[in-house]
Amino acid sequence: MRAFEVAAVKERLREAGGGYEIVHKSAELHVVLEGTASSRLRANRYRSERAAPVFVEAHAEHRFTAYEHLSVLVIFEQKPADNP
Repeated sequence: MRAFEVAAVKERLREAGGGYEIVHKSAELHVVLEGTASSRLRANRYRSERAAPVFVEAHAEHRFTAYEHLSVLVIFEQKPADNP
């Protein structure tokens, strides 16, 4: 499990106007547990809703925007994609 500082994440979100772009070295799966959001995966825009999983390939730019009461389960690939 990867620990993170909630306060630091909130500050990054505030500075970026509510969302920030992320690129990870491993693939991930997003499952919205509560709320809704607009999300961008590369150049495509999607509406993220409860129980509609989204697969994000390794190294893909992505972000959530325009979200309300959003809770997301993010499952990361165990090994980075560039180190099988």
